[in-house]
Amino acid sequence: TVGSLLGRSLPPRSRPVLFALIVLAAVDLAWIASGAGGAGEGWVDDVANFTIELGGRSSTIGALDLVIAAALATHWLIRGAAPWLAVAPGPSGMVFSNVFVAVTGATNLALVPFLLLGWLITEGLEKRLHTAGRSAGPAPSAADSG
Repeated sequence: TVGSLLGRSLPPRSRPVLFALIVLAAVDLAWIASGAGGAGEGWVDDVANFTIELGGRSSTIGALDLVIAAALATHWLIRGAAPWLAVAPGPSGMVFSNVFVAVTGATNLALVPFLLLGWLITEGLEKRLHTAGRSAGPAPSAADSG
């Protein structure tokens, strides 16, 4: 998929991903602020967005948002992360955006900033897990006790 190819195209380090997400978040915010990002009618919206309707309410997510979430998962897998950590930025970003909507009542949000937040949290979690794994180290052997 496009998301998988995008994820593989990024170097397996955190800074290039951080830079890309900051740029994409700024573009997404500008797009929404310009009024161009609203879910409207017509075939373009049918192609560019996925709309889920539940109980008389609907929620729309952009196809490019899903591509970015898939790219983040692929990138984490390439970096050797566990699958649960690899997929975490997408769903957590979506949960954060839904909480934001529930608290503020805002509509028509840019999702990429929330994906960035999800990625930052998983980056911190991965660093913490990696550091904890290294600090535990191997169990001392009989030769070490002297």
